[in-house]
Amino acid sequence: LARIRKKFFPDLLFLSEMMQQCKYMEKLKLDLGYDELVTVDPIGRSGGLARCGKKSYSVEILSKDKRVIDTKVKLGSLVSTFLVYGDPPKNTEESM
Repeated sequence: LARIRKKFFPDLLFLSEMMQQCKYMEKLKLDLGYDELVTVDPIGRSGGLARCGKKSYSVEILSKDKRVIDTKVKLGSLVSTFLVYGDPPKNTEESM
């Protein structure tokens, strides 16, 4: 990840299956040069989501769970981001 970061520095970065707790992710955020971090801790030995961002964006977290980080991002205009990991549950697939 650090090697990729040397070549690319996206404004927003979504990571899945990190299998790391918040403390580790906070250090990774700083190592990669990001200002903001939203995490969903893994359950047991699987899962874990992270969304890193630059401080030039105003971010509102709408909701988060083991599969989703739902945010509103504002930089000039309002953009909604719905970051999903894995297959959505069958009963909610139609509403996405």
